Amino acid sequence: FAEQIKINLATAALSHNNLGGLGPDPTAPLNMRYFQAGTGNGKPFDVVIDNVTEYSAENGAKNNGRSGLFARINVDYGSQTKFRFRVVDSQTGEPVVLPSAHLKIYNLDTQYGEKWSHCNEMIGMDSADQDFEATWGEDIKKAHSGPKTWFLSTGPGNVRDVPESPDGLTEEQAARSVEIHFGSLSKFELVVAYASATF
Repeated sequence: FAEQIKINLATAALSHNNLGGLGPDPTAPLNMRYFQAGTGNGKPFDVVIDNVTEYSAENGAKNNGRSGLFARINVDYGSQTKFRFRVVDSQTGEPVVLPSAHLKIYNLDTQYGEKWSHCNEMIGMDSADQDFEATWGEDIKKAHSGPKTWFLSTGPGNVRDVPESPDGLTEEQAARSVEIHFGSLSKFELVVAYASATF
């Protein structure tokens, strides 16, 4: 049987946090790195997140990193950024190839009130970057724009309905989640956006 590898950001140390150069570790490399997030073939590996396109987040230094048992990335209203997730050896920094990967994304919702109610939290996957499959909850809308597949929030939410753990989700929390399934890889890319959908 193939080795089953689990990435656990709850126990991984956030070795530095300077995504897009926004801090709060201003002298660190321009990314976020989760140290020893998992083990493959008996060796620990890290997960590194880089921004591929321009990244803006007014509250990035405060909100990026980790929230409870989850990784967290903050983006500005009206913006979108492509991010690259890399799996690297904790000691050498060389790429580590996983036999498969499953990424779960939670808490996709819109804001209450008139100011930002037209904005959707969105995840974009480009088939030109990698092959993938996906499953999504009832409150998520799937749409296509060119080679990209988008998963859009459709329901309003607030801090009171943010999940604390991937285990024991409420029906509402599960309905606002997306799971992306990949084959063998050492990296993948996705777009995170909080903007008005034009497709």
